Amino acid sequence: MKPLLILLSLSFSLSAIGGQRCGSKEGYLNQLASSFLIPDNFPPENPLLHTGEFRFCGEDYGTTYLGAGCYHHDNCYETLGAAKNSCDASLQDAWVKTCKDQYPDSGSVITRAKRAVCREACTGFVKAMSEAQRFNTDGYCPSCEAYQDAQAEAAEAAEAAEAAEAARKEVPTNES
Repeated sequence: MKPLLILLSLSFSLSAIGGQRCGSKEGYLNQLASSFLIPDNFPPENPLLHTGEFRFCGEDYGTTYLGAGCYHHDNCYETLGAAKNSCDASLQDAWVKTCKDQYPDSGSVITRAKRAVCREACTGFVKAMSEAQRFNTDGYCPSCEAYQDAQAEAAEAAEAAEAAEAARKEVPTNES
């Protein structure tokens, strides 16, 4: 009964988030896990994760949007021949930069100290998200599947573009 309650609470959390940019978009279970492990914002909107330092940072400094890094990560996966590890490392770098930009080391001594706590919380959170995103065990790797699917689509698009170019060159012109 307890696993069912956990699944239901996560399901409600997923439906409350909506518009997710980060995490897997393939399959309900992957979306569910992503909504919990790889949210679009820091502090996360999921009430199960919105506690302590996370709540303090959100109340004092607002929400940090992490989805832009996810958008570039998706584009990297969709670039034919892009290395998965490079795409994943760039995502983590983008997330860390977003945290540093949201909580700069400026202002009064008290403000700098509060921002340092939030910067560290945000950075630690996105590094944990990066680990979740790279999860690969016993043949289960959602991001590997997403990468392979994106690469296959990119290869199909490249083949279609080459075929269209070849067909364009074969069309006779009326030049004399």
